[in-house]
Amino acid sequence: MSIFGATGLAGRLCPPPLLHITPRTVTSTTLFGCALLLAGIANLLSSLANSYATYCVYAAVVGLFSGMVFTLYSQSLKDVLGPTNLTAGLALSAPATSLGTLLGPPLAGWIYDLTGDYTNSFYFYGSCMAFAGLTTVFLDQCSLKCQASARNSTDKISNEQKVIAVRV
Repeated sequence: MSIFGATGLAGRLCPPPLLHITPRTVTSTTLFGCALLLAGIANLLSSLANSYATYCVYAAVVGLFSGMVFTLYSQSLKDVLGPTNLTAGLALSAPATSLGTLLGPPLAGWIYDLTGDYTNSFYFYGSCMAFAGLTTVFLDQCSLKCQASARNSTDKISNEQKVIAVRV
């Protein structure tokens, strides 16, 4: 657990410098989605951990990316909803997070009862995280392209209005 905790702390400290040195196309929401995706992939590969050293690597990777997810969660909500709606977004997302926390252990137990192996629970959990990460990155990139397209249309219209004003 101390490996998970230490790398979780490192993961919580990583996002600000990463966002500072990356291009404008990497938003906090994209970084959030990538961290979710990589944590999900780590959980999907958890069955490869068959020695103490590989369990340590697994704990370090999951800790690092889980720490990043924790840090970027509220920033991503602010980016998506805007600062005025952040409080409402946090309030509405808390029950969804709690629902996952409430249903996760019984669901893992149910998967174990069906299959007789806990590895499948990690596969399910990792798949959910990876899917959420991919969806977040995809939707954020679509949103960025739509915003850029809207800006270009606005710039084009304002340039046409300037040309019309000059002609008059």
